[in-house]
Amino acid sequence: MTKLYFEIVDYSEKAIALFGDTKAIKDLLKAMGGKFNPRLTHNNEKQAGWIFSKAKREELENVLNLNN
Repeated sequence: MTKLYFEIVDYSEKAIALFGDTKAIKDLLKAMGGKFNPRLTHNNEKQAGWIFSKAKREELENVLNLNN
């Protein structure tokens, strides 16, 4: 099984953004309240990603197993 890459970044005062290999879990991300945006700015480039409320960060990290 290939390990997927994810990166969560603080995007604004009230939002976080998720970048990476999200296509396989897009339905889960949408169900968690995420909004897909194909043109977010990340590292001075336009990239596709998902926007979430900062309140969702811990839940998102748990779902993605980023806190292991």
